[in-house]
Amino acid sequence: MMMELLNNSSKLNSSICCFDTAQCRTRTQTWQLNPTHVYKPHIGTLLKSFPYKPAAIVSATFAEVLFLDSDAYITRDPIDLFLSDPMYLKFGALFFPDSFQSRQHPAVWNLFNTTCGEHEYELDSATILVDKKRVWIGLYMAKLMNDNYELFYKHVTDGDKDTFRLGFRYMDVKYYIVMIPCATGSFDGVRFCGCTLCKTDSLAQHIYVNHVHIIKYGGISYTPANLGYTRIGLGDPNNNSFLFVKCQAPGASRSCFHIVKKPNPNITDDQCYTANEREIKTKLEKQIENPGEQLRNQTKLKYYFPFKFFFQQDKCIGNLEETYYYVIKQELLKQHDVKHEIEKQSINYNDLLFKFEKMRQVDTMHIYIQRDGRRPSNVCFTKLRSL
Repeated sequence: MMMELLNNSSKLNSSICCFDTAQCRTRTQTWQLNPTHVYKPHIGTLLKSFPYKPAAIVSATFAEVLFLDSDAYITRDPIDLFLSDPMYLKFGALFFPDSFQSRQHPAVWNLFNTTCGEHEYELDSATILVDKKRVWIGLYMAKLMNDNYELFYKHVTDGDKDTFRLGFRYMDVKYYIVMIPCATGSFDGVRFCGCTLCKTDSLAQHIYVNHVHIIKYGGISYTPANLGYTRIGLGDPNNNSFLFVKCQAPGASRSCFHIVKKPNPNITDDQCYTANEREIKTKLEKQIENPGEQLRNQTKLKYYFPFKFFFQQDKCIGNLEETYYYVIKQELLKQHDVKHEIEKQSINYNDLLFKFEKMRQVDTMHIYIQRDGRRPSNVCFTKLRSL
């Protein structure tokens, strides 16, 4: 299947390597890898091949690796992450959050001889960026934990994702979690329902990866209605300044990623965001009464506000409206000036045309008088005028 994809992408300069055969291929070449450097995990009856993730990173022939799950899609050339992301350059490892805070038992932290990270979010291991030369011992520890998945998956982590975090902590290898919640989904004017987990750089300047998450489980279609809105949360995770969680709110048809500023009275005990019913009703009534305004707001969001930063949301929208009001006002003034200039030129043109016609008539009469001393009759007017 991978070779078929490679053959169908003629401009893609890439190679495909296989664990089973310790072999790599391009469209035209095939070569063998040293099997002692290819780590093939034994997964037995395990339904999902999670242990292959750290094994793939360790076995890769690259010193720096951007690992992606098959359902994580590149949205922007990631070269800038390697070359200029400040946190990657400092630590050599960028991890990205899942939507759950740490759920490990306190005994786990004691076992790994590390400080408790209950406020730290679990990792979404669909996207991992590492410089293997700098964080090798942490990666290898994560690989060893996945080699013993029967123990760790059952009692310590939910699959492979936190083996990276715990392995790095145990080996005292520093890493950086890009704690910038980001999701793409739908928005009904009151509530946001995220379906994907998108990954930004450590400064939240660009989105580089979009992990198709809830879509693959919920049978959600790829339409603007379901994926037309992106929300990014900017805040301090250590101060618990926002809610970032996957849950199904009461009355909702499916689970969503919720990203909401805290504190918020509409956050329930089970950490779901449920908008105030009166707020929803007021919003819907306003949309029904003034559909034109709703359409203008949607157009404004589409063209001028592709990402909604929910912190300082009112201020952003106010600044946007003020800016475009000024631009439109200036344009109208320009149009008024142009119209005034056209009218002025039109008056000047009519005056010149009138003077020209008057002068032409005088000249014609002068010719008539020169010829026979009297004005010609109407019968001969056209003929004499042509002279």
